[in-house]
Amino acid sequence: GAFKGSAALLVSPNPTQTNVTIEYQGAFFNYTLYNTLGQLIATDKTNLEKAVISLNEYAKGIYLIEVEIGTDKIRKKLIIE
Repeated sequence: GAFKGSAALLVSPNPTQTNVTIEYQGAFFNYTLYNTLGQLIATDKTNLEKAVISLNEYAKGIYLIEVEIGTDKIRKKLIIE
């Protein structure tokens, strides 16, 4: 069946200007941030249920956050303005 975890994933604020918090209740996760060209610009493994990414060095635009929880992957669009 479909992975239900996307409801537990919080990405805020979105749109954002300076940083974004990824929060997933109940599990550690890895995240990867891609730009509009699909280039990997940030990646990290967490041992918490929350990660804060500083976005100051990135240009305005639409980005893609891919969050990996175990074998499941969730993608969310992130807007930097």
